[in-house]
Amino acid sequence: MTTSQGEELLRNGDFSEGTPGRPTSLTGVRVAGDSAAPWWTVWNNTEATTTTELVLNENSAAPGLPDHIQMIQVTAAPRNGIVQKLPQPVPGPAVFEVMVFVLDNPPNGRAGVGLGLGGEQATTTLTTTHGKWESLQVRSLLPQVQEVTIYSTENTSFYVGDASLTNDGDEGNN
Repeated sequence: MTTSQGEELLRNGDFSEGTPGRPTSLTGVRVAGDSAAPWWTVWNNTEATTTTELVLNENSAAPGLPDHIQMIQVTAAPRNGIVQKLPQPVPGPAVFEVMVFVLDNPPNGRAGVGLGLGGEQATTTLTTTHGKWESLQVRSLLPQVQEVTIYSTENTSFYVGDASLTNDGDEGNN
């Protein structure tokens, strides 16, 4: 697959596709299933139930994002979350940026994002706050990337409001 520098590689990264109010639920270990957002799937690394639902940011449910913007809510146990796998690997280096809002309960919950080739996540980063939007960015210098993940580190509920994957064409620092 040939890509140009700065070209958006994700589908439905703004979560605008899909219908709010139709939750999904996945139970099991090492299983995949549908998420509420088209082009995104759910993956469970542990024996647990992960739920997703597209919601509108109404009445500033997640302050800092404009009202009536569609986002996805994910509730997951540790190491479970949502994934987008590209149809085929794209040349690296690549940058994955995403807006995440971790809800206050539980107070120790965090979300992380990863970028890599299948199950090999070369680069990850974690949220550091609760109750406000946080911009997370990971950059991979792998020769190819094919998958992005947004996952929990504890039993966590979080919103994802925007995600972007681009080939940055810069082979500088990681």
